[in-house]
Amino acid sequence: MSSIFGIFNIGRLALFANQRALSVTSQNIANVNTPGYTRQQAIFSSTTPMDSAPGQLGTGVKITEVRRVFDKFIQDQLTAQQSNLGRFGVERGALGRVEAVFNDSDGVGLHQSLSEFFAAFHDLANNPQGLPERVSLMEQARTLSANFIQMNDQLQQIRKDLNTEVEGVLGEVNTLATQIADLNGQIAQVTISGQNANDLRDQRERLLQDLAEKINFSSFENDLGEVSILIGGKLLVESTASFTLRGGGEPR
Repeated sequence: MSSIFGIFNIGRLALFANQRALSVTSQNIANVNTPGYTRQQAIFSSTTPMDSAPGQLGTGVKITEVRRVFDKFIQDQLTAQQSNLGRFGVERGALGRVEAVFNDSDGVGLHQSLSEFFAAFHDLANNPQGLPERVSLMEQARTLSANFIQMNDQLQQIRKDLNTEVEGVLGEVNTLATQIADLNGQIAQVTISGQNANDLRDQRERLLQDLAEKINFSSFENDLGEVSILIGGKLLVESTASFTLRGGGEPR
């Protein structure tokens, strides 16, 4: 009878294990369009065998782990490139605004004003006593001066706007740092319990991607799965603690 019960038990364990594997597959299908979701995989292993003559007999199958299908090296490369993309986008926007200030394509830019100013100087040098040449030089000087003043005002406005944008980005960075630190604590608790914090890690990876779009950083992970984030060698996140990044560029 014990052998029949053993066969029934092997079948029961197989049903339970494959039912759980189907649940993992269903989770993958349900989240196929979820941003930041990482596919999960059920890992099967045999249960402890039973001593018997003439040798040990298998007792069934079980799922020992639900693992993320995740390549850390590739993800780190994607995060780094996402950071570069974010930086290039910000630089492109700022330089585009500066370029518009110095734009000479419509014939009224700085280059045109300088050319007309020096042309008036040249005309006056050829005819120092000429009244029209003197008046023309004065007018060109006024125009050039007005252009300098206007361009300076525009550049100062761009600077103010960029400073305002920086303050807004710093607020977003600090919010993300707080959220990442909170997820660190949750991931550590799950890890200590012997489980894999797959969904929590996906959430944190998504936040790290968002952070990379806003600022360059380096990171490393400890044995409990907690990630530490450094900006310019200064800690922004360590375990469950987050530090405030201010306009000076250093976390406090």
